[in-house]
Amino acid sequence: MTMASRPVVLVVEPNPLMAELLRTMLRPLEVRTVDPEDVVRTARRRRPALIISELLLRGPDGLELCRTLREDERVADTPVLVLSVLDAREEALEAGADAFVLKPPERRRLFGEIRRLLDMG
Repeated sequence: MTMASRPVVLVVEPNPLMAELLRTMLRPLEVRTVDPEDVVRTARRRRPALIISELLLRGPDGLELCRTLREDERVADTPVLVLSVLDAREEALEAGADAFVLKPPERRRLFGEIRRLLDMG
């Protein structure tokens, strides 16, 4: 897999340690950390294979972010995985998330969801 062909994953995570953990765990992928305000613009430009977002964010929260992504026809089909400390699975799925994993993530479950979502695209 060449650098140019690596799938891009956008991560919206306010905790720098968790963002770094995700970057390490997802090493074969190109992981880019983005601010909540920049996700839609960055997704339009980069066409990510997956977006991973926390729900508890400054600015637009993760639920609002999911709704905004689903309303934008240019990025509406991008899979979204919510990875959150907030136990709000139903709310996340109703807002447009494709999957939900509670923090701290159990590694096998997280990878299983990521694999499933990347195969969707």
